[in-house]
Amino acid sequence: MEISYQDAVRFLIFLAPGLVVVALNTQFQPSDKPDWKSDFFILLFVSVVTFVVAGFLIDAPLKQGELVGSIYDRIKLATYILFVPIVLYGVYFWIFRLMAKLGWVLKNTKSAWDDFFLRRECVYVIMHLENGDRIGGWYGEKSYVSTHPNSGHIYIEQIWRLDDEGVFEQPIPHSKGMIFRPEDYHYIEFFDTTGEDDGEDTEACGSEEISS
Repeated sequence: MEISYQDAVRFLIFLAPGLVVVALNTQFQPSDKPDWKSDFFILLFVSVVTFVVAGFLIDAPLKQGELVGSIYDRIKLATYILFVPIVLYGVYFWIFRLMAKLGWVLKNTKSAWDDFFLRRECVYVIMHLENGDRIGGWYGEKSYVSTHPNSGHIYIEQIWRLDDEGVFEQPIPHSKGMIFRPEDYHYIEFFDTTGEDDGEDTEACGSEEISS
């Protein structure tokens, strides 16, 4: 069966919204390895939903099999390919986060590391280094942590002295912090800002210091 130019144009228009969402998903939810099966499902699902919701916008291009047309037709085509799938993608995330907040579904974070640091809490930390040493610090608004897919890199803005029992004594004078790579430490302990066990008074940090 011979495929005409018009048929190819119609097929590309149909798939375009799905391709846009796959590209967005790659940026906002990066992965170590491409998941072609998941990407194909997203592409097909979004393309079908977009066509069902807003197929009326592309009547002319689908009938004519051409990308050219009046300015009005081009605006409708751009709206169909770009605006509608982006809005659907945003609505999906809003609904998913609301359901996760209500406890109806599991959170969509990639790891416990991401989940903790994306809460943007200011806490005291003890870095347990690979050589057995311990370093105390304050993870505050100026601190920084990398998230998936490059998790593990962390900047602690202020270093504290610890006693032999691991109790915070005082900040190191003129400390500008310290950077740790994943291979530098074994694990991290976190402590709230009050030193109490209820965990209710942990401060919230600014969102601008957390990045992928």
